[in-house]
Amino acid sequence: MSDQYIFLSVFILSVGLGLVARAIKFCTLAAIEAAFIGNNRDYFRMWLLAVAVAILSTHFLIYFYDLDLTNTHYLAERIAVGGAIIGGLMFGIGMAFVGTCSFGSLLRMASGDMRGVFTSVLIGISGYAAIRGIGATSRLYVDDLTDIALEEGQTASLMDNIFMNADTGTNMIIPISIALIIAIWCFASKTFRKSPKIYLGGLVIGALIAAYWGVSGVMGYDEFDPQPPQSYTFVSPLGGVISYMMLSTGLAAKISLFSVLGVIVGGFIAAWRRQELRLDAFDDAIEMRRHIFGSILMGCGGALAGGCTFGQGLTGLSTLSINSFLAFTSMVVGAIIGLKFIIGYYYKC
Repeated sequence: MSDQYIFLSVFILSVGLGLVARAIKFCTLAAIEAAFIGNNRDYFRMWLLAVAVAILSTHFLIYFYDLDLTNTHYLAERIAVGGAIIGGLMFGIGMAFVGTCSFGSLLRMASGDMRGVFTSVLIGISGYAAIRGIGATSRLYVDDLTDIALEEGQTASLMDNIFMNADTGTNMIIPISIALIIAIWCFASKTFRKSPKIYLGGLVIGALIAAYWGVSGVMGYDEFDPQPPQSYTFVSPLGGVISYMMLSTGLAAKISLFSVLGVIVGGFIAAWRRQELRLDAFDDAIEMRRHIFGSILMGCGGALAGGCTFGQGLTGLSTLSINSFLAFTSMVVGAIIGLKFIIGYYYKC
């Protein structure tokens, strides 16, 4: 399939992601805050249901359509302990200070919120700088110092390290079992079962994660020019979009560019239909400083962790990567630390 059709397919999927996420208020930070600071776990159940669907759908593509994820950084031949934990904590704290993640910043931007524009640009620049710019040396130093190298042919996958290279048939049972356990826990809540908008939203978002894998790694596979398949992540792509906007005559368009643009368009449509389009800005200098600090933490932390709450959360967990489990757990812990600090600070004030 030609690049144009691949780009168009990803754009359409991403419009759907932005539209659905905005309509159901899909927000990782809000889910964490409600579950661990408040007393409402339904939005966290929705997030986990999306993970369950993503795991099941992604492994369906792996075992029946030959989707190969072994050349992605999720299933590298190393366990990035330091990068996943330190970067995850940084991203989680930054997310709490900003009030949303990198994906949420795009949805804010789509509705006319200038805070979303500001934070998206800062996340993109700081993340790109940590990946390819002045921070790359430090990031690689942390990786070299803390990574655990695996045996040749072994990847940072639960399959290789926990289930001991089970054969294909058994491996299909494992993701089914994990997804089923998560789904049972989610639907054990009566309030969750009575909220079709929430659980249907989780089902759709999980399916879109796998659909992106399918477009990039199955439909778009070229045996003469094999490229690592991709799915949703929103740190490095934000930097890539900024770079492309400035240097488009010297750069080739990448698939992630269309995922970012699609989310913005989808978020705009949802905000327009719900009459939520309005120009917003920072309330005061304190809020602006908090967003600057949080955005830089998210950009650098996301680069170090290998992704954001989408990249290492939903997308990474769909591969059953150990690195993603470490990174996302650290993001949750970081978010709780950041939220408690902010709540304590404003309570004292």
